[in-house]
Order: sequence, then C-alpha cells, then structure tokens
Amino acid sequence: MSEQDAWPLRVLAEVRDHPPSGISLVVDPDGLLELPVDLGQVEAATDWRSLRAAYESSGRRRPAGLGRLVLHVQDPSVRAGRDLPWDIERSSRVVVAGFPGVRRWIPMWRDLGPDGRGRLTSLLALGRDPSPAEVVRAVFGASLPARDPADEFAAVVRLRLGNGVPAGAWPLIRGLVTGPLAAALADDPPQAAVVQAAWSDWLANGARSASAALLSRVGPSLAGLVAFGLLRPAVRTADGLPAWTAIGATGVDPAERVISLLEQHPAVPSSATFEDWTRVTIWWATSRRKRSSRRWLHEARTRESARMRSSAPSR
Repeated sequence: MSEQDAWPLRVLAEVRDHPPSGISLVVDPDGLLELPVDLGQVEAATDWRSLRAAYESSGRRRPAGLGRLVLHVQDPSVRAGRDLPWDIERSSRVVVAGFPGVRRWIPMWRDLGPDGRGRLTSLLALGRDPSPAEVVRAVFGASLPARDPADEFAAVVRLRLGNGVPAGAWPLIRGLVTGPLAAALADDPPQAAVVQAAWSDWLANGARSASAALLSRVGPSLAGLVAFGLLRPAVRTADGLPAWTAIGATGVDPAERVISLLEQHPAVPSSATFEDWTRVTIWWATSRRKRSSRRWLHEARTRESARMRSSAPSR
C-alpha cells in the first residue's frame, strides 16, 4: 500500500472485507472519498431523505444474488453510526471515513494531488494540529520562514516553479515570508512586476541598487524565473555585475545610449563654481547639436535599410 493513498485505501479495504452481498454503508460527512464501482452497487445519499430512498429501493430485503450494496452517505450531520436511522444502521455494515486530522486542513487536502494528500495525512496522523510552517515543510518540502533572505527567496521560487502547489496553499506560504521580493512571488497571482523592477534596477545601477545584496546571491533562482517567463531580460548597463547575469540581460543600442547620456544634464548647485558652469556650458552646446545628431542617426539608418532592401535577391 503506497503512502500517498494510505487513508482512502484503508477505508476501501475495510469495505472490501465485508461479505460480497448485503449492505455496506460508508459514513463520509465531508464528501472526501470517491468509491469505485468494483465495490458493488454504489448509491450516494446526501441527507436522510435520499438515504431512506436508496435503502428502500435497493437495500430492504435485498436478494443475496444481487451482490453488495454500498450506501455512500455524504451528510455533514452524520458522523457516526449512531447518527443513522436505527433500522438502516442495524441492517448495514458501517464504515466511518472521517477526515484523519483537524478539519481546518480539509480544503488543503482537497486541492492537493495524491502525493501531497499522503504527506498531509501522514503529518496529521501524529494526532495534533500542525503549524503552517510544519505543513509547508512536510507537504511541499520548503523550510519557511527562513532567516536568510536569499534562502527565503530561493524557497519561494522553487515552490512557484513547481507544479505541486495549489492556489489555496499560497496564502499559507505568503504568511511565512517577509522579504519584499519573496512576498511578491508568494502572492497569488504572483506580482512578477515587483521582481522585474528590482532586476532591471540592479542591471542598470549595480551595487547602488537597493536589491543588489539579495539578487547577487540568487543566480540559480533568477535563472529559473527567466526560463519560466516570470522574469524578462532587461538592459544591463552597470559595471561589475556577475557573469551569470547574462541569462536575463540584453545589450543597448549604442546610438540610443549616446542620446540618453546627452539627456542627463548636469545639476548646478546654488554655490556653483566656474568649473560647474563650464560643464553646463558644454552640455548646452552639445544639446543644441542633439537635434541634428538625431536627424543624422535617422538618416543613416534609413540609408542602411534602403541599401539592404536593394541588395536583397528579387523573388
């Protein structure tokens, strides 16, 4: 028996141990089980009325040759055999399939796949209400909260890029992180624009960026975000950046770079010196040539495009 299906399979095994004829009744107050057709004739009931109807039509004085009747009772008010109608309880073999743990984790259990469900029920089998951190560690394999911001960011990236975290689990994860970039990724949907802005700022400003200390240490995580399309390449103009930043960096058009530098006019303090005014004068003279420089760049690009079109082979 695999751990992933341990709890549901135990319930089904108990039903299969019943005689092949007669009535088996499964009390499933939260509607968590799917009963396979090979158990017998399965009839679902969601309240006393539908239970009575199923019992009267298929169960009372049931001939042995018809095989086993399985009444699947999915009524929140029925949690034990004593909650059933007296005659139905007396004539049935009752299996109680209550959730094996604190009920607040039922929505999480519903959202998980078979493996995740098995890990959660194994944790709940310890007989206590686990903390959110314990659930995240046991079910998803992430150690949160983390003291190191780089470890925190890397853990959230692994969870985000994996396929085993349902939407309902992200509020739980979000409550365990504190760093602004990790928190942005843990939101549902993720605020990728926050991480994108930090990435672009670091590539442009290097060590002067507010996110430099963190991003310089999480290269593999950022590579994963780029590969999955959550992080777009940005223009890299800062010096001294690690070589691995090339995974999410693009170059800049030299002509556009010249123009952008020309537009960065120098600031003149109130107590300006002769040298300060000299810089302003040079900038002003250069700015007057800017319009003609742009016209020249445009004309040069137009001539190059025309040349390429004329040299292209005709169809």
